[in-house]
Amino acid sequence: MEIYLCQIIFFLTLIRYSASIIISTSSGKLKGKEVGDYHLFKKIPFAKPPLGELRFQKPEAVEKWDGIWDATEYGPACMSNSTVSKSPQKWVDEDCLHVNVFTSSKCLRSKDCAVVVCIHGGDILYGSAVAFNDTYLLNSFVEKDVILVIPAFRLGIFSHYVVENQVISPTNLAFYDILQSLEFVRFEINNFGGSNKNISLFGHSYGGSMITMLAFSPVVNQDLSLFQQIIVMSSQEEFDTLAFQIEKTKRFAEYANCSAPVNMTRDQEDVYTMKCLQGKSGFELLRIQRFLEEAGYPPYGNVALRKPLFPGKIPSDFFDSPVKTPILTGCTGYEFDNKPGNWDLAHLAGVENINECDEKYREDVESGIFGRDNHTDETVGIMVSTKLRVDRFLEKGNPTYLYEFKYPKHSFHVNDLYYILGLHPFEKDENEKHLEKVYQTMVTDFAKFGNPGMGFEASNPKNSSYFEVNWNETSGIMDYWLKDMREYDRKISDEKRRKSSKTRNLGFSTFEVNSAVADRSLYFFFMILTFSLAFLLLCLFQKHCTNRSKYILIEGGNFNDFKDTDPNIILSSTFCEQFESIIMLFEFLKIVFSLSFLQVSTSIIVTTSYGKLNGKQIEGYHSFKHVPYAKPPIGKLRFQRPENPEKWTKVRNATEFGPACMSNSTVSKSPQKWIDEDCLHMNIFTSNKCLKSKDCAVVVYIHGGDILYNSAVMFNETFLMESFVSNDVILVIPAFRLGIFSHFIVADQSIAPTNLAFYDILKSLHFVKSEIRNFGGNSKKVTLFGHSYGGAIVTMMNFSQRINQDLRFLFQKTIVMSAQQNFLELELMINRTRTFAEHANCLVPVGMSEKMSRSKQDRFTMNCLQKKSGQELLRIQRFLEEQGYPLYEGTVQREPMFEKGKFSEFMDSPKMIPMLTGCTAFEMDDEQFAVPVAELIGFENPDECEAKYRRDLKNGIFERNNHSDETITMMVSTKLRINKLLEKYIPTYLYEFSYPKHSLHVGDLYYLMGLHPFEEDENEIHLKEVYRDMFMNFAKYGNPGLGFEMTDLKTSSYFDVNWDEKTGLRPQMKTGFEKKFMDYWLKDMNEYDQAVSKEKQRNTSKTRNMKSLPINEEFEESHNFLFSLLVMFLALSIVFLGWKTCRPKKRNLYIRIDGANFRKNPEFFNK
Repeated sequence: MEIYLCQIIFFLTLIRYSASIIISTSSGKLKGKEVGDYHLFKKIPFAKPPLGELRFQKPEAVEKWDGIWDATEYGPACMSNSTVSKSPQKWVDEDCLHVNVFTSSKCLRSKDCAVVVCIHGGDILYGSAVAFNDTYLLNSFVEKDVILVIPAFRLGIFSHYVVENQVISPTNLAFYDILQSLEFVRFEINNFGGSNKNISLFGHSYGGSMITMLAFSPVVNQDLSLFQQIIVMSSQEEFDTLAFQIEKTKRFAEYANCSAPVNMTRDQEDVYTMKCLQGKSGFELLRIQRFLEEAGYPPYGNVALRKPLFPGKIPSDFFDSPVKTPILTGCTGYEFDNKPGNWDLAHLAGVENINECDEKYREDVESGIFGRDNHTDETVGIMVSTKLRVDRFLEKGNPTYLYEFKYPKHSFHVNDLYYILGLHPFEKDENEKHLEKVYQTMVTDFAKFGNPGMGFEASNPKNSSYFEVNWNETSGIMDYWLKDMREYDRKISDEKRRKSSKTRNLGFSTFEVNSAVADRSLYFFFMILTFSLAFLLLCLFQKHCTNRSKYILIEGGNFNDFKDTDPNIILSSTFCEQFESIIMLFEFLKIVFSLSFLQVSTSIIVTTSYGKLNGKQIEGYHSFKHVPYAKPPIGKLRFQRPENPEKWTKVRNATEFGPACMSNSTVSKSPQKWIDEDCLHMNIFTSNKCLKSKDCAVVVYIHGGDILYNSAVMFNETFLMESFVSNDVILVIPAFRLGIFSHFIVADQSIAPTNLAFYDILKSLHFVKSEIRNFGGNSKKVTLFGHSYGGAIVTMMNFSQRINQDLRFLFQKTIVMSAQQNFLELELMINRTRTFAEHANCLVPVGMSEKMSRSKQDRFTMNCLQKKSGQELLRIQRFLEEQGYPLYEGTVQREPMFEKGKFSEFMDSPKMIPMLTGCTAFEMDDEQFAVPVAELIGFENPDECEAKYRRDLKNGIFERNNHSDETITMMVSTKLRINKLLEKYIPTYLYEFSYPKHSLHVGDLYYLMGLHPFEEDENEIHLKEVYRDMFMNFAKYGNPGLGFEMTDLKTSSYFDVNWDEKTGLRPQMKTGFEKKFMDYWLKDMNEYDQAVSKEKQRNTSKTRNMKSLPINEEFEESHNFLFSLLVMFLALSIVFLGWKTCRPKKRNLYIRIDGANFRKNPEFFNK
């Protein structure tokens, strides 16, 4: 029996680790990652690393490996760091020739799934094979029984070392990499469940250009063994001349100090240069490439028109005979219409006389002979290239499908790529959810069947037919039933599922994650049931299967004939014979329940005043997410102060993040994926050690985003655990309302309070105050921490005399990173609310408004907006932003939160709370545009101060040292904050992060919160540790340590955070924090501001009474009044005497003639 138990345990172990699937290839075994029925295999090498002597050479077949290759995580992107890219790669390396394969259990069984090989764009200069969202790819392709393969290929100079003799180094190396990856797919895809006879090449932008070039090449895929179909999106094909690419190579060699000595042949020079470049590090080559781009030289991208891959003297010669493959191709309706500029287009049209044709094009556009319909040259170029490509395929009789994406909201270049690959995401509206399905069906059906379906017919060369991709939902009845009612229905279903999930999910695979009620009581229930059944069986065995010691056992026959013939012969019952098997079954059940208990025990349960929470354990750390600290602010609670959450009776699942608060701003580059108004939750990260001690320091992090965007759920929890919890600090991240949901502002605050986000944050702090001990924290060790506008919020709460008046109540320390503090005017925000209400059709009708007070009108508007869906309000907010209206952001200086008065007066009274604060050395220097610096800093006379600042810049009196206005504002705001604290003798620590590589805004936030990640170099590994120690020490002890001393007001001392392994530079204390800027703004400009104020006071002192009167003010007033009467009496006397003395004896006679009839007395006139 012991052997059987060991086998059962071994079997369960196999089940436990079945999430890591292993397959075999010709090169060796691969361990992939399983997500449900889907399987991911990443970083699979298809060639040797192109290092050393293999740099600038064709890829060589990969060497076989022993053991099992870990293919569960992405590898590095190929080397790139171009100025063109807005999304630089986080981890780059030359050892990058890998493919990523996404497949499914169904495909692995059938071995016959269609395959799509995706070639990324980026001009062979940027982009990568690791820039995608796995979940999106699985939903777009694998869910539809299509295997997706994404190969990497070399970029920039690593693909563009171009010389005359291709024996030295082949031209167009990126294509050789792609061809090598296609060979890998051809021979290995069957191991992943794919058919090598149904492979589609798929590319967007320059990825589509590369596929088109391969399809037209006379030496590639002539037997259709590499691919059988192609999909080309939003592409145009153009070549560089060979001479141009050779010239770029020579320039690179010159700047790398690799030019060959004189007296060498051309081949010897090229070999010398190549060997020299091969001896340098990849990052050194990347640095030179970046330098040349920044200096204005042409980037190292594109393709050379050259044999053997691309023969021909001119492009039109090459684009003549495509391989016999079907093609699905098209473009969007507006492509690059958001990027105006002149481009040469004639070469794209395949004409021979390019210069003359370009000249005619310009003349025709200027004279009005040709109208571009507001399209840019680049858009026209893509459209022409698409049609030319279609014509060539149709001429050869290839099945050709042409589409145009015309949905106006997102019809620019790469917008439609989001529907398939999830790149450049945005919030989808009701139409785009359908468009996403259309796109995915169109692409995957074409990949599987060679036909996109949905009525999408092959293009007709005679009438240039195409498939227009657009969608517009109807309104009225359909909107109500197919949109609003379905949304309501979905919420009801979700609620039912939440309720039922507490009593089901008893399956072994989901038990440990999803069951919120899986605790010890459930385990003991099953164990008691198991042992009770076992006891019952033992009793039955005792009764029927014992007392047989006097009998002789004869096994193995059919003894039914002996039944009842002799009292000395008895037959064994089936129950007795199978008893051992039954006992084994119960042993198995006991093991299952025991292992289930072990799994469940990783989900820790804590008790709060509102109910129990089931958290998630990661080793010795615990996370509790989606913890409500207020009622959902929906219905009548929209635009109102948050109310305490209702208690819950059962165990609440707190293992996964909830939705982000409603946001969809044009400002944000990272829109949230899941948003909802029911978002007033917090996320808490703690540890076993804290849960035991109940005395850990607590950091409450307030996210940035101008109270308009960002969220409390955008973080990597592993990073947070390493930064905070591993250092015995509990981290709390509360959500708060954003945009219009926080900025419905009216005159009467009894209708809707102003600054709702602050009320949300205060409510979350009250929750922390009362509940944090249950999570292991000490409510007397709470630090409020914010970055950017989160830091501005923390500053305002710290300086407000209305918040946290009992310093031991809500928070005791503050951390402010890279923030500037300022207020918006109340009337301005009230007008914005009215603008919103007007566009939402929620203003009181004109006829009614005359009969209603202002308060009643505002209440009418609020009730109207409360009845609309949150998504509708978000749509209106987005529309107003896109139309150029002011944003629904920021903070209003208004009672009761923020006392009235000048901003400078508000900053004069900070509370006695220690602060750690600072900024980076370059903050917003990547955004060089003018902002009202004087107003943002808070001068009394912002217009005059701003005018002086602009004059001083123009005349060279003040030099910004290439800093932007926003950087200066942030630095001055930081020093102003410091000065106000130090003047009150409050412990204050000032730092400046000056490591040049990542000293822009949010660059240093990565070290603490993991946001906006990048690959750390040898110095940044240490800087991350410095940051963590500095902030965690301050949160725990009130002192950052590391030699970081308290700031001295006289010397403006600060802690300079920098590190250089080569020079030995380390973080250190310095004096004179940005002295030049501080002297100008806080000394010279402050004096100028005061002088302007005094001048204004002098100009107005003659017409108004001074408010600061002396003690005997009644006497002073009466004295002034009597003196004034005396002066007036004297003046009147002088006038009267002068008139009396100087009047003449002879006087004139004045007769009033006003229309009377004087003819009755003509003698009067004679007199």
